[in-house]
Amino acid sequence: VRAGETAMLHSDHIAVSRMEPPQLEQRLAWTSGQIQFRGETLEYAVEEFNRYNRRQLRLADASLAALRVDGTFNATDPHSFATALAGTFGLRVEAAQTDAIVLRPR
Repeated sequence: VRAGETAMLHSDHIAVSRMEPPQLEQRLAWTSGQIQFRGETLEYAVEEFNRYNRRQLRLADASLAALRVDGTFNATDPHSFATALAGTFGLRVEAAQTDAIVLRPR
């Protein structure tokens, strides 16, 4: 594998493909404690945040899952991410629970 390439190991082969710099930056953001989204669904973004945090994000309404998210966020600060979502999408953030942050439509 050369610089700018990625390798995926499958059960019967290895697939090597070229990655453009923005894709590579997004994939490697975790190495500096960041998560980058480029139009991914909120459902995916919540799953990514929950991988890094004990305090889990929850969507109170399934209709929120399809919202699209862009930006770079601190991987270990789900509350700031939730606050940014509230400002962007007009959501309500309920952070009273110590183990969860719930996102609700207004």
